[in-house]
Formats: sequence, C-alpha cells, structure tokens
Amino acid sequence: MHPLAYPEAVDILRTLVAFPTVSSDSNLALIEWVEKYLDAHNVPHWRVNEQKNKSSLLARLGPDVEGGIVLSGHSDVVPVKGQPWDTDPFTLVEKEGKVFGRGTCDMKSFIAVALAFVPHFLEAKFTKPIWLAISHDEEIGCLGALPMAKAVLEKTKNPSLVVIGEPTDMQLVTGHKGIISYETIVTGREAHSSMPEQGVNAIMVMAELMMTLGSIGTSMKNKPQKNSAFTTPYSSVHIGVVEGGTARNIIPRYARIAWEVRPLPGEDVEKLLAPFHDKVRALETEMKKVDMKCGIVTNRLTSVRELNIVEDGPHMALAYRLAGSNRGHGVAYGTEGGIFQGQGLPVTVCGPGSIDQAHQPNEFVSLEQLDLCAAFMERVKEWQVTGGK
Repeated sequence: MHPLAYPEAVDILRTLVAFPTVSSDSNLALIEWVEKYLDAHNVPHWRVNEQKNKSSLLARLGPDVEGGIVLSGHSDVVPVKGQPWDTDPFTLVEKEGKVFGRGTCDMKSFIAVALAFVPHFLEAKFTKPIWLAISHDEEIGCLGALPMAKAVLEKTKNPSLVVIGEPTDMQLVTGHKGIISYETIVTGREAHSSMPEQGVNAIMVMAELMMTLGSIGTSMKNKPQKNSAFTTPYSSVHIGVVEGGTARNIIPRYARIAWEVRPLPGEDVEKLLAPFHDKVRALETEMKKVDMKCGIVTNRLTSVRELNIVEDGPHMALAYRLAGSNRGHGVAYGTEGGIFQGQGLPVTVCGPGSIDQAHQPNEFVSLEQLDLCAAFMERVKEWQVTGGK
C-alpha cells in the first residue's frame, strides 16, 4: 500500500465523496460539513451566492492582509446514471494505490488535501493568508464562478495567486479553451408518415443541421493550430444530446440538440459558426413554405471564458515555485480559471488526478497524486511563513 504523508486527506475525501453533489442536486450538506470543520479550527468563513439548495463558501486562514493565495475548487460532480460502476460511486474504495469514487478526480481530492492542511497552515507563523474557495455548479457552465470571483476580489485584498485545483496531474496549466454551449430546437409540422408532403419533418431538418456542425468540426480538425500548446490543437464542435419524434409513423414536429463549441483562445466563434447560421436560414425558408409556424431557434446556454496566461507574468514565478516546475501547458477542457482571469485575478490551474479519469465510471485518483498535491501544499505553507519571499 502506498504510504500517504497525510492520510487524513483520504479520510476527508471519503466524507466529501459520500455527499452526492451532482449538479442537479443540492450541495448544502457538503458545505455545512465544511463549515463545521472550519469552525472546529476557528477559521472565519462566508457563504457566497447562497440559494435555496446551493451555496459556495469562502474561508480565510491567517491575517486579513494583501497578497494571499486562494485555493479554489468546485463541490459539484457529474451524474453517475447509466454508467457501469463496479462499486458504489458515492462510497470511497481504496485498492491498488488508487481511491475510487465520483469526484475523486474531478475535483474533491484537491479540496480534501487543502482541508487536511488547515491545521498545518494554522500551526505555522502566518505572514500571508491562505484562502479556501469552494464553488457550486461548475459542471453545468461554471455558474458559481463569477459570484465567487467577485467575492474573492471583495474579501481577499489583491491575492498573489489563485490556484484552480482541477485535475492536471499536478502540472501547471496556463491555457485552456473556452466552452460555449447551445441548444437548437426545430419546430416542424406533424402529419401521417404516408403523406410526407403535408408535414415538415423536424428530425430530417435537424439531421441537415447536425451534418453542417459536423462539417464545421471536420474543417477545424483539418486546420490545427501550428506549434500549439494544446493537446487538441483546434477548436472543436460537439453534439451531446439528440431528442425528437413521437412514433415511427408520425412525421415529427419537434427535434432538439444540445451542443457545444470549444474555441481556442482568440477564435472568432461567430465566424466559425457562420455556415451553420446560413444553413438555418435556408432551411427555415423552405419549412415556412409549408407552414409559417415552423422554425428553428438556437439558444446559448452557457459560456465559459477561455484561459490564456502570459507565462512570464508576475504571478507565474510563484506558480512555478509551488508546482516545482518551470513551464506550463495548454489543455482542451475548460475550468473556472478563465472566469477568474476575466475579473483581473492572477490565475493558474494545478491539481491532482488526470482529466482522463474525469466523468468516467470507476473514476479514481492515485495515492501518488494525493502525495504530490500534499507536497504542493507544503510549498504553499512555506511561502506563507516566509511572507511571500
């Protein structure tokens, strides 16, 4: 068995995983547990963007002065429904040097290690504060990130660094794509399937739109960014949900897709999607010749800002020091980091676990990654004691 330097981190992770904080459900039980844990250590904390069944949490360890480090993570996880798990996803299982459970990788492990270090941070001679920021609803569009970023700006007095603890194998991430999600709804006209000329088949119309989105995605894939720092060096288009139809012998009136674009920093998304919008206009013209009530509507659902960090920026020397690294890299997935950066905060992304395990059945993080995260926190503690020198 891997000997953990801070076994209490696994105990806290076990507790956090046991809270089924799927984004569609409440996270308040987890927040309340963290509040009680912080209260036991006399750590002041504040709820952020509190709602009926959701809340974020911000806490300060140490003096209320400028220049602290913010350790930020999200409390919500993706659903497990329909996934072939070998164990109960909300019960932590340890085997073969790994711990399994929903959220172990994405991203309760970072929160667990940070909480395990609370007494160790507190026993040190403080000169700079450490802040803990736990947000909600990251998995459905980073909905809690902007209120949290604003709370950080209000409370923290110019932090030296915000660390977003998403799974990066404890490597520094200095850039990621944006995420813009949409739904497109086609309203056709129902008719008996034996008389297609009397109806407008919403699914067939949607199929043409899906082909257009697929063509856009292929075009981007065939024009990768040269010398890109991103593992997927092009802007991508993805369709994740398809709905429609009532019965085999009814021309469908309704069809819906949920889809997204993950643009590289600087990509003109409207220009990228121009062929799609042209196709919509052409199809609508033909549909309305049959029935003026027919139409196509596209709604933007969420927009997650891309992250683009200048690697020689003033806060990156600290980021390199904490990560024990001298370079960063780009990733295809999105984080709350872009939203924090958009508010003028100095950001990097670094956390335990591999994104390859995120959102998967039998999600896990290795004990080795937890120890690397603990080593990161040790360097945070050292920085805190030396006053940022």
